[in-house]
Order: sequence, then structure tokens, then C-alpha cells
Amino acid sequence: MITMERACIGRFCSTTRHGGVWLLALMGALPAGLTVAADTSTGGAAAAHPAEASPAVAPSASADDELLLYHVQPGDTLLGLSREKLDTPERWRDVQKLNHIGNPRHLQPGTTLRMLPGWLKPKVAQALLESASNQVKLDGKPAQDGAAIPEGTTVQTGPDSAAVITLPDGTRLRIPSATEVRLERLRAYHGERHLDAGFLLRHGSIEPDSPGKRSRPLNIRTPAGNAAVRGTHFRVHAEGPRSTVEVLRGRVAAGNRKATADVDAGKGAWFTAKSKPVVAQLLPAPDLGGIQGRTWTQTAPRLPLPALTGDAAAYHVEVSTRPDFSAVLLDTRTREPGFVLPSRQDGPHYVRVSAISRSGIEGHAGTAKVQVAARPLPPRLQPQPDEVQVDDRPVRFRWLDTPDTPAAGGTTEADGQTSSAADRTYRIQVAGDAEFAQVLHDEVAIHPEDLMRLDTRRPLNRWWRVACVEKGRQGPWSTPQKFRLRVGAPIIEARPLPAVRTGSGEPVRTGYGDFLLLSPR
Repeated sequence: MITMERACIGRFCSTTRHGGVWLLALMGALPAGLTVAADTSTGGAAAAHPAEASPAVAPSASADDELLLYHVQPGDTLLGLSREKLDTPERWRDVQKLNHIGNPRHLQPGTTLRMLPGWLKPKVAQALLESASNQVKLDGKPAQDGAAIPEGTTVQTGPDSAAVITLPDGTRLRIPSATEVRLERLRAYHGERHLDAGFLLRHGSIEPDSPGKRSRPLNIRTPAGNAAVRGTHFRVHAEGPRSTVEVLRGRVAAGNRKATADVDAGKGAWFTAKSKPVVAQLLPAPDLGGIQGRTWTQTAPRLPLPALTGDAAAYHVEVSTRPDFSAVLLDTRTREPGFVLPSRQDGPHYVRVSAISRSGIEGHAGTAKVQVAARPLPPRLQPQPDEVQVDDRPVRFRWLDTPDTPAAGGTTEADGQTSSAADRTYRIQVAGDAEFAQVLHDEVAIHPEDLMRLDTRRPLNRWWRVACVEKGRQGPWSTPQKFRLRVGAPIIEARPLPAVRTGSGEPVRTGYGDFLLLSPR
């Protein structure tokens, strides 16, 4: 057999084809004397003693598995190789069957033995904490992005929190809120391509997503049983004695000592330690068309959801500022046809909702992107008298800044930027109707406690509201407040006034000349 060797430390080189056989060379990741070949036919590698072939059936090797080629050295025996290079001393029997060796105590130096990658002694590997949002702990200590996760580490997430960990083979595991999971085993058998990974999910949820087929299964244990996969996207939940599995892509073997069931994509299963798995179809994703693409101008708006129907007993709602939901603002379950979306900053928010069946199996998730434009927050209006005497008297409109919009000298955070009171002005509107379809006064920059002179045109019933403007960006309007003008002789028309100046000499835009801004006295 022709082999090709290149200087590769701890990783695979590119494949090269020689004589119809795919060959790979690996340096640094294999024990001495081992090379790699993807040939799985019985004639692809020279057996140690073809004339002494045993009729035993060789262990199966799929066409996607690489085979390791070991060059036999003087004094080698199968039992000795198993003790020195393979995962268990009993592995020599598998090597004997795969290579059709009659006498395991006698190997011809210079010949080659074929072995499967998973037979090698493993190396202890580490996972990586890709991201941690809010309350995430490793072995009880606050965690930071990029932290290493060795075997035996327990990952804990608090309410409205999430963690994403990655394995050396590219598998990503999302750990949502209120979860405790322990990395029990992580061993690399062949570079980083063959991992033996096992997790103990004590309570909560875990969502693994493997990029491709695994040579060894990813095992997740729960108090009720076990789930094992070889490359798929699925979810596992553990709550008390009950566990559920939902498969989004691929297939999962789920169950316990009593029974195991194959759960295909689009299906889920629930089981306990004393019951067999019950497989069911996943519920469809809820229709989120009612919120998709909409913009809310409140910091905690209530978003609607479709009413629960059929077998759906509750909704699982997640809100994140990232499309992959690695940063969580809300993770809750509700039976109500709506939820309150908390926002810490303006901008896009991502919503993911799935229905939970009466048996506890979570269905497909629907996603929506919504916008929050609530900052700078509107001022809080001070009570205004029911009737306001105008005539020639100026009117004092009063309001207070909201907690996120502090008074003079404070700071406010909007979109991650800090603003001072010096950057802030206000826009006021006075209208003849509560919907502000008939705006009488508009677009005047003023400060709290300023006086203004209103015209006396009809209607006399008025509504007023204020918005905060920071660095040219206007926030939402305050809740309108009603008042009534009390005048001696209302006029029919108001004569437009030119732009005027305050006591500081700064020009003030008076809109359509409907009112005049005066300096405080």
C-alpha cells in the first residue's frame, strides 16, 4: 500500500488518492508506527498473516470511517499492542477479527494491521464556554466567555440566562435557563474528529447541535434515562423523574433499562426511569405573524400570542438580542396568549416561541424579529389643573424625567451610549383631540418649568404630551393629559408669531406660531 506523509501536528492533512484508495497521513496525533487510510475493504491493507486467516466475522467499518494502519515491529503481539496503544486490553480480539489473524501471538514484522480510530487510547479533551449571558457558573463560580471546561465541570444557568459551549469537533451545546449539567467525559480518540462525550443533565434543558456525523455517540444522561446520537440537532429536558427528547434533525436513541426508542426528526418522546419511551409528533410552530417586524415604543410592551389550541398546554417563550439566542433576556413558560418583552436597550429583539404538549414534549419553534424604539424614555407629566386660565397669562407645563432619563446633571443610557442632560431637549404638542389628529402646537424645544403662552382658538378642550430628544433622536411620546382653556373672549384666528429668543438668547422654533415661549421668572 502506498502512503503519503506530510508534516501535520495534531490535525489531518488533505486527502490524496493513490490507486483507487483514499489515503491520509497524520503526524503527532497518533501513536508511533500508525498512519491513516480510508480503505475499508479487506484487501486494502496487507494482513499480518493472510494464510492463517480466521473465519471469524470482522467488525464492521463503514465507508465513511478511516482505518488506522499500524506497521508491525519485531516482538509485537496483539495482546501487547492492546495494552500499550488501544483503549482496553481485550481489544486485541477485534484487531484479530478485522485483520483475519489466526495466531495472535505471532505477527510478521513489516506487515500492517488495520484498526478503527475508536480503538486507540483516548486523550483527555476540554470543552469551551463560547458565551455566557447573565447568571452562568462553572462549579459554582461566575463564568466568563472563553473559559475552558474540563471533564467533571458542572455548568449552571440562572433565570433568564444561557450558556453555549463547544466541543473540539465543532458540536455546539446551548444550555438555557435554570439548568444544571455536568460534563462527565470528553476524550479524543483520533485528533479532534473522534470524541467520546458524555453529559449528566441533572435538571433543566440542553440543546446539542452536531455539524456532521459522529464516529462515537454523544450521550446525555438524565435521572430518567439516556439519549445518544451520532450527529443531529435535538433537545433534552429533565424535570424531576420525567425526561423528554425532541429531535429537530437526524435521529436519537432515547430510553432507559426498560426500553429504548428511535426518535426521528420531527418527533419527540417522554419517559421516566420506570416507563418505556412514548413517541409523539412534535407540535407545529406557533404563528408569530402578529408580531413579526413590528416596533414597540415601550420598555416592557406586551406582545400577543395565538390562543392555545389542540394538544398545546403552554408556550415556551424566549427573547434574545442575538439571532442565535446565546444572550437571553427572557426565558419563560406561559399559558396566557401573550407575554411581556423586557428590553434593556433599543434595537432588534428576537423572539422564539414553541408550544408544549400536554405530555410535556416541546414542539417546533417559531421565530420573529421585532424592534424596540423606547429611548430616550418619555418624561412623566405632572398633574395639570382641569381648567387653565389663559387670556394674557402664560401657562406652565410641568413634567419629570423618567428613571432612564435623569434630571439635569445625570446620565442616561440609550443604545449603549451615555448622554448627559446638556444633550437633552424636549418636544411638546398640544392638540384639540386625544388622538392628536388636530395638532395645534408642535415642534418647540423647551425645558421643564418653562412658561408658554397659548392661543385661545377653539376648541377649548386640549390634550398635551411631551417627548424627549437626545442628540437629535426623539423618543416616544408621554401619555397625553387633558385640560380645558378658560378664556374671557376666545378669538377665531391666531396671528402667526415670528421666531423668538429665550432669556439666554437662544433662538426657539415656534412651529406655526401657535404659542410663545417665555423664560422662567
